[in-house]
Amino acid sequence: MIKKKEILGIILARAGSQRIVDKNLKKIGKKNLIEIASDTAVKSKIFDLIVFYSDIEKKKAIKNKNLAKEINFLKREKKFSKSKISSEDTLLSMFDKFKYLKKYKNLMLLQPTSPFRTEGHIQRSYKIYKKNKLKTLVSVIKVKNKNNSKNYFYKNKNSFKTNGAIYITNIKFFLKKKLLFTKNTYLMPMSRRNSADIDSKYDLKTARLQVEKYK
Repeated sequence: MIKKKEILGIILARAGSQRIVDKNLKKIGKKNLIEIASDTAVKSKIFDLIVFYSDIEKKKAIKNKNLAKEINFLKREKKFSKSKISSEDTLLSMFDKFKYLKKYKNLMLLQPTSPFRTEGHIQRSYKIYKKNKLKTLVSVIKVKNKNNSKNYFYKNKNSFKTNGAIYITNIKFFLKKKLLFTKNTYLMPMSRRNSADIDSKYDLKTARLQVEKYK
């Protein structure tokens, strides 16, 4: 276990969803997306505390009682649970309301919509982050085309896009900059399969087929 108050794991989820009703509660295999993220976080064994910040009730989100005991539920206000609220603004609201979380040095954001992120990805990303004394790290996937939007990067003659699986940042840096990553952020590439992001019914269907295929 990492020394006390070194690394905070955060799982963000909201009840509403425009494309898929109750998206974060949809199952892939035997677990819903929130349970998959929570279980993977616990199995990585790197976190001093794992928090689930949501307007979804914990008992509805995490059915397994043993798993639920490992996760600290924090109530997310409705005004920070709307579709247009960014992850940054949501996290800022969390730190403002639960000020004791500022005592932690670093945070890792794990979005439930990345069901094929593994405990190995979590462990490796944090090892890279610590070894290189970084302020920010983000997981990415290699793409063909350049794009000027903030989620895209162009480095070493290659284009990358954030895949939503892992964001790591120093908490003081985040509270000052109000950003999870910048154009100078360290990029950790992941495979296309592990980068699957559940944003539509097609994504959900494809992910379920992948689970059946790799049983």
